[in-house]
Amino acid sequence: MAFHLEVSRSLNRARLFNLDEAGLSRVLAPWAQGQPVEIGEREWDPDESELTVLDGPVLEPPDLAMGQGWNNAAKVSRDVSREVLERARADASQPYGVAVMADEHETHSAIESVLHGLGLRAIDWSTARAGILDSQAGEYAAGAVAAVVAVEEPTTALTFEVGMAMGAFGGRVVVLQVEPGILPGELAATDPIRIDRPEWPQALAERLRLAGVLSTTT
Repeated sequence: MAFHLEVSRSLNRARLFNLDEAGLSRVLAPWAQGQPVEIGEREWDPDESELTVLDGPVLEPPDLAMGQGWNNAAKVSRDVSREVLERARADASQPYGVAVMADEHETHSAIESVLHGLGLRAIDWSTARAGILDSQAGEYAAGAVAAVVAVEEPTTALTFEVGMAMGAFGGRVVVLQVEPGILPGELAATDPIRIDRPEWPQALAERLRLAGVLSTTT
């Protein structure tokens, strides 16, 4: 799945296709705070422009040809403009953020939903990662103070990313195991939470409380 975005003002329009969560966040985060966003070599003011976001399948090059990308996207996608903007505005008002690392869109969304219910701001891992790698950053990107990692397939690359998260956040990293099975030692040592069990949201909340990310009264 992917996001397709259109911004318009009067007769002027600019569009972005096949955005992932991180790409969409890079537009919505400043937009929700009323800050101008540059799209298509033009700066768009949220007070003077309209933003539309569609959630649907990835569009292939033939789908985007001849200027038909938006029409094709509209045929197979759902308009999620209102919900993603409301979520972005809610995120902008929440002081603490948790980086979310998940390959699957549905898993990412489920984790985000739980975090929002706890009054926490969900930040895509790629955004937090960029802040971690920026030695000049005074704090981690977008205010991330912890990380939640969903393990779909325990690859070497994923283990490296988890290690980077732990180096940045220490004990404030929670690993969620998506599928049953034995995880490599480095991941198993984190005492992962099984996300295929109905009590996982409560277990995640408790782990975040123990890490000091949530107050005991939340």
